[in-house]
Amino acid sequence: MNEASIPLAFAFRELKYIHETLPRQDSDDACFQEIKEVLKRHGLEHRYGLTLLHKHFELSDDEILVEHTDPEKRMLTSVPMKVTEVPASNLMEVTWSLATDATLSVCLIKCYYEYALTSHVKYHSVE
Repeated sequence: MNEASIPLAFAFRELKYIHETLPRQDSDDACFQEIKEVLKRHGLEHRYGLTLLHKHFELSDDEILVEHTDPEKRMLTSVPMKVTEVPASNLMEVTWSLATDATLSVCLIKCYYEYALTSHVKYHSVE
């Protein structure tokens, strides 16, 4: 099972709203430490971290959540976009849910960036 076999909106729909989600608890520390040790063992501690999976609104079945960055304003915005309107290139998966038994679990958020600038760009400026 991979991302293609799990509709993104379904995986996103399974998330709890932020006000229903427990914040980090002291009891989570042991799990965080184990994850840190696994990442260090694989040399990935500076590439991956943890995020609190949650949502603020629903996505339609034909939408994906895409992050856009305005470096000048120092602003990051997550925007739902129609899958058919998202450029095929310059997208990087940035948030995954590991809740499934899939080898590659579903990506919940993708980040748009411009290769030529080696940084994020303001919204979609694909030419």
